[in-house]
Amino acid sequence: MINKNRFHDICQLVDQLRQAYPTLEHLSLLGNQACPYRIISTDQISSGLNTYTQYFLDEEYRRYRHLLIFRIPTLKFLDSREITLNERRIAMQLGDILYSIAETKKYNARIRDKK
Repeated sequence: MINKNRFHDICQLVDQLRQAYPTLEHLSLLGNQACPYRIISTDQISSGLNTYTQYFLDEEYRRYRHLLIFRIPTLKFLDSREITLNERRIAMQLGDILYSIAETKKYNARIRDKK
């Protein structure tokens, strides 16, 4: 568990984890900027979180899971949830496309920060 740290570059983090722990099976990154999982407070739920916003957050988290499953194939649990066969199948189909998306987001964020 490396929850609530200051990891923000998912691509670099994945590469370092693969190198340092080649048989990694359990990983939790909750509370890091690199992990798009958002814990929603009861105030946000009662105020009516926009359906589109919730869908976007859920989809972003699914892409994150698929990326990590593909890049660290030894994982069995991610963020306290078991990796399903369906998740693994989708991750293998999408492959490095997800990694490219993550790299593009990182590049765009750097450009935006320089402005």
